[in-house]
Amino acid sequence: MAKKSSSGTEDLRTQGIPAAPGIAFGPVQFLSDQTPQIEEKKLESSELDQEKERFTASLEKARTELREIRRVTAADLGEDEAKIFDVQLMVLDDPMIQERVVEAIAEEQLNAAYLLERTMLEVADRLASMGDGYFANRTIDLHDVKKRLLRHLLGEQEVQVSKTPSILVGRELAPSDAVHLDPNAILGFATELGGVTSHASIMARAKGLPAVVGAKGIKTQVQSGDVIAIDGISGAVVVNPSASTLKRMRERKRAYERLQTRREKYAKDPAITTDGMKVKLAANIETPSELEFIKEKGAEGIGLFRTEFFFMESQTLPTEDEQYDCYRGLVSSMAPLETVIRVLDVGGDKVTSYLGLARERNPYLGMRGIRYLLAHPEIFKAQLGAILRAGAHGPIRILFPMVSSVEEFMEAKRLTQETIQALKEKGLPHDDKPVLGVMIEVPSTVMLVEEFAREADFLSIGSNDLIQYMLAVDRDHETLRHLYQPLHPAILRAIQAVTTAAEKHGKWVSICGEMAGLSMFFGCSRDRLNRT
Repeated sequence: MAKKSSSGTEDLRTQGIPAAPGIAFGPVQFLSDQTPQIEEKKLESSELDQEKERFTASLEKARTELREIRRVTAADLGEDEAKIFDVQLMVLDDPMIQERVVEAIAEEQLNAAYLLERTMLEVADRLASMGDGYFANRTIDLHDVKKRLLRHLLGEQEVQVSKTPSILVGRELAPSDAVHLDPNAILGFATELGGVTSHASIMARAKGLPAVVGAKGIKTQVQSGDVIAIDGISGAVVVNPSASTLKRMRERKRAYERLQTRREKYAKDPAITTDGMKVKLAANIETPSELEFIKEKGAEGIGLFRTEFFFMESQTLPTEDEQYDCYRGLVSSMAPLETVIRVLDVGGDKVTSYLGLARERNPYLGMRGIRYLLAHPEIFKAQLGAILRAGAHGPIRILFPMVSSVEEFMEAKRLTQETIQALKEKGLPHDDKPVLGVMIEVPSTVMLVEEFAREADFLSIGSNDLIQYMLAVDRDHETLRHLYQPLHPAILRAIQAVTTAAEKHGKWVSICGEMAGLSMFFGCSRDRLNRT
């Protein structure tokens, strides 16, 4: 229910998830949810070949459109943002979709649109059940591809977003819609679904558009003619804000813009607190294409390179040499600054095929990270070999994810030594004294932090996962997100325990994730802050 403001008018407030920083206000424009209702139709035997041809032609039309969108995005925003559409192209090329639909047309004698809808729903359900925010957010990519294919199959026209200055409101914004948003016309967006890692959120940040996602019920709270204000910093959404609310938001908007100007001015200056503490700020990246950007922003190294994205972009498991070429380019480009490379942090079913996902009853507690790598030493040692060889071109650190026991870490160290010996025997240049670290992101590593601080060369607090595992809450959960509290006493005590143990044993410790941006943690005896 709307609350009365002090001026006597009503402010209807909704709390969402801040997805792209900035503040905007303007008239509402509803996002089109152009998803046609598909009916099951039985085909005659004489119609089957034609239906297969229509489906194949729709695939090719969608492929052509996405390639053009990718080209335009690369030209306007950069190669990194354009890679977003590589995922959708991979969906179109995935044999599971193509073969399943074509085979079903012949076997069940049903229409392609119905079979496509059914197949996509099955795959989306698998992704949503993975328990991983990143992969769950990829369901919007499937929905986007499905809408595009259905539009071609049904011969419908694409609905265009109005160029009138406004704020978009809807259930969810597809990445192919987000890329067409004109910042000179569209002021920002608020959606009921989505997460900070969704492609629409990534695109909004690249375009400088304020965005709030996960604003439950916002679509039904507004109507044509309403004015809406969004705060992409706090996640607040205000419908028909009062004059006093608008005044405060305008002041907040100007303050944010001044802060951004100062950040740009001092980006490459050393990070030193007022009491003289030097803080090293490193960048977390997913692809080598981000290197120039982080250098421009003054990053003092790569605090975390997520190698799973390199695996995801490959249709087959990358070889050691292919991985080496990637890591070498990264390390040599950053040298003499340090590069921290995290080994693969996904399950094997997510590696060999983007859509060939095995269902687990509890994916949060399933086969991922170091568990998967220790169960598949041939994959683990190939990646270790590539990283160690890249270490001959600049300083590296190797980080092991999702470690829950000291035994797991010691086994990872043993396999690293075996890989070093194999490289020596082959006569390949490599780093023969690698710096090995463990991610602190599950409760057991916090409880055993003294042992880890003795055995590991460094510790890295993965704050996003640590909060989720310690508080048993998904940060993108629509109804429970208020329980995701970075400043929860349990989290603060965990971080204090880690930094105390690291200092006691003289070990380097970092923090990555959203908490790295909180200045209150500068005094926790950490040597480096990594921020995504």
